[in-house]
Amino acid sequence: MRRRAWLMFALSQSLSAMGSQWTNFALPWLLLQRTGSGAQLGAAFALETVVYVLAPIPAGVWMDRRNRRRSMVTADLLRALCVVSIPAAAACGVLTTAWLYVALILMNVLSAWFDAGYGTVMPQLVSAQSLASANAWLQAGQAVALLTGPVVGSLWVSLFGPAPVMALDAATYLTSAAALAWLPEKSHKRGGTADEGSVPDAAWGARLAAAMRGAVRDAAEGMRVIRQQPLLRKLSITAALVNIWSDGVYTAAFYVLQRATREGMAAGIAGVVLTGVGMGALVGSLVAVRCGRYWRQRWPWRACGLLLLLSTLALLAFPAATWAIGGALVLESLAIEVWNTLATTARQLAVPDELLARTMTFSRTLAWAARPVGSAGAGALAQTGGLRPVASVATLLQLLALVVCWRIDTPAVHMMERAGTGE
Repeated sequence: MRRRAWLMFALSQSLSAMGSQWTNFALPWLLLQRTGSGAQLGAAFALETVVYVLAPIPAGVWMDRRNRRRSMVTADLLRALCVVSIPAAAACGVLTTAWLYVALILMNVLSAWFDAGYGTVMPQLVSAQSLASANAWLQAGQAVALLTGPVVGSLWVSLFGPAPVMALDAATYLTSAAALAWLPEKSHKRGGTADEGSVPDAAWGARLAAAMRGAVRDAAEGMRVIRQQPLLRKLSITAALVNIWSDGVYTAAFYVLQRATREGMAAGIAGVVLTGVGMGALVGSLVAVRCGRYWRQRWPWRACGLLLLLSTLALLAFPAATWAIGGALVLESLAIEVWNTLATTARQLAVPDELLARTMTFSRTLAWAARPVGSAGAGALAQTGGLRPVASVATLLQLLALVVCWRIDTPAVHMMERAGTGE
């Protein structure tokens, strides 16, 4: 029963990720069709980042205080409604640019809400011994979606237009909701504080203020777990450092390749080079299936750090070579995929279940907050000096991340497993 539940969850999430990739292609395409504005497109991408920085922490508090599975099903149903509203509005002739922006914001808020519970599901479906490989297979499904989703999405858009593609994405959200509703439910200790509900006869404003104080304290508790555990603290620091330069490298590579197409390089070559991200993610997830069970040891963490450093050194040595750009993206994405599997498994076992959602979402917020910094800085550097200055900064940041990787140990997890809380 548990194996069947895990398989259904993994397949439904892979299908949902595929559908999200279709919308990630179709919605910007539709926006450009309506406005023809690169500035509007950039604003849409910026909104996604802002939402993913602001929404996860309150979402994590909610998931730790409420029924997680029911909340995730609700998020899926509302995401389906948001996505299908776009082709419905287009069919009725009432679709506007403002509608697209509102739908984009709501979809990303709901996705952040769903993701807050996403990492808490696996420990309920598989044993502690199988957790690393199960996470790796889940990552593999996401990598397949990342690699093939944009290609399939572009084909659908060329055949049917962008709006109908989003209706297909809505169907994948319904599939995810159905799979989650079928999963066996496991209760967890709810969060919350003494303030909440302590003023039943007070005015609604006082009750709201008490609830907000309780939510803030719950969020702070997740942050305190990261601050107090050396393992979780090192994981968060490394994720922030890697996100700064990985997003920066991709932004700079995109700029350099686009400029090369204006100078005569075939656009198809640029597309092939950029698919290195999806290729590396797929290979990395398969590697993680094999080496994930060794996550308690130091060598997988150090190997990831060395691969990430090698990717930046390749760009530093050959900043004008397209093969070096493609190779660097493959190595970077491969190492990040393995790292994410190891880090997710460590967090799932090192954090008590009642704190898991808010702790993981706070870690995600720290990582995502670093991304726009890298993208903006790398774009400016690439415009003035090409890839070499970006690779130089990236190498320095990766050296710092490697130092942290080298010192990673998992004593907190070993202690919890010995105490019998690993399951």
